[in-house]
Amino acid sequence: MKQYLNKKSVSIFVICLFLMLLFFAFQISRRTKSVEKEKYTELLMYRKGEKPTNYTDLMAFINQRLQKELGASLQIQYLGWGEYDKKMSVITSSETNYDIAFASNYRTNAQKGIYYDLTTLAPKYAKETYENLNPYYIQGNTINGRLFALPTNANVYGQKRMAFEQELVERYQFDLSKVKELHDLEPFLSIIKEKEPHLTPINFGPETRVGQMDYVYNDQIPLGIDPSNYSFKIINPYQESEQMINDLTTMHRYYQKGYLNPNSAILENDIAVTEKGWFVRFPTQGPFDYGDMALSKKAGRPILSIPWSKPIIDNMQIFVSNFVISSGSKHPEKALEVLNLINTDKELLTTMVYGLENQGWEKKENNRIRILPSYHPSRAIGGAWSVGDNQTIYLDEEVTLEQIQTREESIIQAEVSPLLGFSFDATAVTREMLAVSNIMNQYLAPLHSGTISPEKTLPILNEKLEEAGLSIVQKEMQKQFDFFLSQEKGAFSE
Repeated sequence: MKQYLNKKSVSIFVICLFLMLLFFAFQISRRTKSVEKEKYTELLMYRKGEKPTNYTDLMAFINQRLQKELGASLQIQYLGWGEYDKKMSVITSSETNYDIAFASNYRTNAQKGIYYDLTTLAPKYAKETYENLNPYYIQGNTINGRLFALPTNANVYGQKRMAFEQELVERYQFDLSKVKELHDLEPFLSIIKEKEPHLTPINFGPETRVGQMDYVYNDQIPLGIDPSNYSFKIINPYQESEQMINDLTTMHRYYQKGYLNPNSAILENDIAVTEKGWFVRFPTQGPFDYGDMALSKKAGRPILSIPWSKPIIDNMQIFVSNFVISSGSKHPEKALEVLNLINTDKELLTTMVYGLENQGWEKKENNRIRILPSYHPSRAIGGAWSVGDNQTIYLDEEVTLEQIQTREESIIQAEVSPLLGFSFDATAVTREMLAVSNIMNQYLAPLHSGTISPEKTLPILNEKLEEAGLSIVQKEMQKQFDFFLSQEKGAFSE
């Protein structure tokens, strides 16, 4: 009996010892994992768009690369297309901490001190990305001699296009050579409305704009230059641009005839290019789109487009995809290193644009890739224009040497806006600009989508803008722009 008790005591002791060792091993393991986790600098990025359906798998790949190369990890939060500017305004005004963001109202926010000054940091911590940028990006994004963004090296010029479902163009034998202006679409829209009643003839969202304007700031401050007639005169297009007024009138007529979704002005998003259900849309294309190749790849079917404006290197295009670092970021250097890796690592960048390898794309010879039928933009971080250096990404095997040559030649031949590099100092008219912006936010989407009559609305709008002080802003802009032009560095030769 005593021997039995001794054996039982030994067994209990062994079990207790094992449990204690297991507990200590667990604690050590937990602490080790905690230390491993703590050694990575965690960064938060805000992006414009919809969260990928395979977000977890994509971020696992991205963070594995970032942790290995930089000792950093990244969390990406997405804010919808139609709500990004509004939500980022709340985030910045509430001083919510973040590190990297897709820039919203770049010039306005940069001048408010919301973004980190990258003038000396970018060439040091994002050296390769900075040196690979087309010089126009630096020129256009420099404000009072300071740089506050790391732009995406992509479509340095933009050209407004009218893009059509090729299948419908061929089915009804539409002659697109007859389309020069917005009003020329009417015969085609009428047929689509009658023959394809389930379709929305014109795909239009609250952020889509008609008319051709090169704005000093953005369309919320309706002052700029008419690119069809660069006269160096700052104008209000809703009062002085014949084309803008004609296009708005045409859109209202189209709206009344049912060619647009009746909720175009308030939709959170328009119909995605990947979805059928539309006939024509108005994208902006650039040199790295290789004609309609990029749009057709994204849609997963042939898209055919025609020009609606000339190719222009202007401030709006230079600002189209800027990444900024919050002035409140605790890790601005590491944030730049992350952006630099994204822009220089071919495999990483290609994965962010086309999804995981062998799911959205597969590697071919000579640094070329084949886009797989399974590719879908909803399973990628974002389009090439909004992610990283388009000269770094693996090239689609369908892009020809001739297309590459055309791309380079088109950049050289593109017209440069006289506004490029002009930084308006709004200090003297901040109150007026805020009042103007508040008014325009109420009218932009309803006017451009044709929801309201320009004939009735424009007189009211222009009167409100005058009361808000638009002419005061216009006068100050013209004075500063004239001075800019008079300087040797900013002089523009006709």
